[in-house]
Amino acid sequence: MIDSLPTITMPRWLREILDDPEQRRDYTFGLKDILTDSVYYPACRLDVTPIKPLAGNVYSFVYVDYMALRNQAPEDLNVENISIKGYERIHVQDIVYADIIPVGWEAPLQPSGSDEDLRKMRNRKRRCRPFTYWSVWKRSSDFGEEHGPDGLSLLYVGGEACEIFQALYTCNKIAPIVLAIIQPGSAFGGGWTRLESDDGYFKKTVTENPAGLPGYLLYGGQGGPHFYEQPCWHEYNGDPIARLAEDDCGLWRRSLP
Repeated sequence: MIDSLPTITMPRWLREILDDPEQRRDYTFGLKDILTDSVYYPACRLDVTPIKPLAGNVYSFVYVDYMALRNQAPEDLNVENISIKGYERIHVQDIVYADIIPVGWEAPLQPSGSDEDLRKMRNRKRRCRPFTYWSVWKRSSDFGEEHGPDGLSLLYVGGEACEIFQALYTCNKIAPIVLAIIQPGSAFGGGWTRLESDDGYFKKTVTENPAGLPGYLLYGGQGGPHFYEQPCWHEYNGDPIARLAEDDCGLWRRSLP
């Protein structure tokens, strides 16, 4: 948990799932519950970098990657292999993908200025195997409160980051608390667009959300801190409020509307 971030009370729906096996079994997935006060992490692969420092400030993490797989090889992309130190997976639920992305739905904001961008995006989407996988994690009895909160939620969507953001957050008029952009991997890394670009399609997607920009930006990656001394988007200019050892990440507070 980061002291310079505001703390929130664990949401009631998560507390009930952690404490009551009957509630866990019968819980009806509530998308708005999951999105409220969440972290959005696109191009995440199986990286748990944001979870350790932010758990306790945030209880819900939303991961998106169109290269991830569900119950399939290769193992390094299979979401079943996500491991969170000190936590045990106590609830797993496959959510019907069409409940989040209706069949035939098109994101209102499409890439503009280049037919090539639209072609690249559609090509990546064709290669994606869409899925929606939700898991709830409970802190192991071997770890104390200093390790992190009692539990957390992780929603993983196999899909394209810009489209999924619009389907989840924009359509529901909810903004994540934290946006995580951690070495997203353009070009040879598999990304069709640069998520970190200050004037790119992904940023336009996030900016168009009527709920506004996320309050905080977590930005970084491998290669040394000199690569990530400044935030990638100008709305978060200024000194970082925290530096994380994990992947040389900085956390910036939004300084502009």
